Amino acid sequence: MATNLLLDKRTPWTAQDWLELPDDGRRYEITAGALLMAPPPSPLHQAVTDEIRQLLRPALPKHLRVQENTGVRLGDNLRIPDLVVLRAEAVWRPGALLAEDVLLVVEVVSPSSAQEDRVAKPAQFARAGVAHYWMVDPADGPCVHVLRLTGTVYERSHLGRGEDVLALREPVEVRFTPASLLPPAP
Repeated sequence: MATNLLLDKRTPWTAQDWLELPDDGRRYEITAGALLMAPPPSPLHQAVTDEIRQLLRPALPKHLRVQENTGVRLGDNLRIPDLVVLRAEAVWRPGALLAEDVLLVVEVVSPSSAQEDRVAKPAQFARAGVAHYWMVDPADGPCVHVLRLTGTVYERSHLGRGEDVLALREPVEVRFTPASLLPPAP
């Protein structure tokens, strides 16, 4: 019953409110005072996310970690990117991560959240000072947009599609093709 009262809240939502939400398996985000609930990711979305995590994990130095579905506090907004690369000591802090703990945000674009993934989320992470943002679109070749923070906005530093080789040096040194992030076709 308390869950329904909390979800019926009429005043603007805050990151603190997010901390009090029930652990009910749903993915909640807060932006511009509104509570957003994302649908579960598709099997393809999850497979691509898993491939990226497997790509990043062995390339990370000991002081960095890669995590999935971790809340990141961006002022009064709270977002849950598909993957984050963060400072290892931040995993011990209770609640959501702080933007300064995050070096890289990875979003796999879904048809249901394409506008959020391509426009709203990068703008919020850039304003919060997160240095790197990858936008991975499985339906577009696949395509990987590698963005780097310049001032308070992201600029594209690399773009790879299909079999293009992306050789990146920061925030972690990796070499891959966007096509390698897709599971084998049936």
